[in-house]
Amino acid sequence: AYSSVASFTTLASGGTSYCESKGNNYSYEWIAKVVIGSFTNSSSAAGYTDFTNKTITMTAGTAYSIALTPGFASSTYNEYWKIWVDLNGNGVFDSNELLFDPGSMSKTTVTGTITIPAGTAARTTRMRVSMKYNAAQTACETFSYGEVEDYTVQIVAGSANPPATPTGLNVSSITTSGATLSWNAATGATSYDVQ
Repeated sequence: AYSSVASFTTLASGGTSYCESKGNNYSYEWIAKVVIGSFTNSSSAAGYTDFTNKTITMTAGTAYSIALTPGFASSTYNEYWKIWVDLNGNGVFDSNELLFDPGSMSKTTVTGTITIPAGTAARTTRMRVSMKYNAAQTACETFSYGEVEDYTVQIVAGSANPPATPTGLNVSSITTSGATLSWNAATGATSYDVQ
């Protein structure tokens, strides 16, 4: 028998909608280069750039080196950098999704590491890289000077350590219709497949 009718509304084209964040003035400073692991993207001055056509693949539980380089028209300025990743794919950059915050400002390239937390489900989602002049920013802020860039992130589930190989396999009580198998428990195994 068929179930009762269930109604639903699909998302607008383009998928999940994210809050806006940008720098109103980018004539003095902007994001010039983003390096995450083997991924590199260089760009020119803009208040916001949608780079979601570029995908960064990251494995959960793995640390990736990052280098964030500011661009300047002439003089250098103190810049604050942050990186968020929408880990649960709900379209919101929650406070626990701030994955890089150097805690201070810099006039030069900022380096560090970023890690998708172990156990994060595999999914395609969004990363936001934000550079703001002279102060820390929020994920959904329009500020006077700086730039924001959004990227697509393909999160790959991290591989857990495989269980040890069972030892001490023993066969007993052999009959024409069956046998008894026994073995020593394997560290890390939660179940066994007997073939």
